[in-house]
Amino acid sequence: MRADNERTLATQIELSEIPAPPFQEEARGSRVAELFSDAGLAHVSTDRVGNVVAHAAFSSPPRPDAEAPFVVSAHLDT
Repeated sequence: MRADNERTLATQIELSEIPAPPFQEEARGSRVAELFSDAGLAHVSTDRVGNVVAHAAFSSPPRPDAEAPFVVSAHLDT
C-alpha cells in the first residue's frame, strides 16, 4: 500500500470531487463500481439503495475448507 500511496491518494481525491450529497450518490457509486471492475473484482453490482458490492475471488471455485469471507466497507458520501 505504501508503494502505491500516490495513486491511492489520487483516486481518493477523484472520488471526493464527484458530488455525492446524501441520497444522491449514484455518480460516485458508478465510478466506484468501475474501479472495482478495473481492479478485477467479480460480481460488481449496485443494490436498490446505492450500495456497491463486489467479490474478490481468491480461489475459483472456493474450496470447502476456505476461511470465512472478509468485508471491506466504507461510505461513499463521507
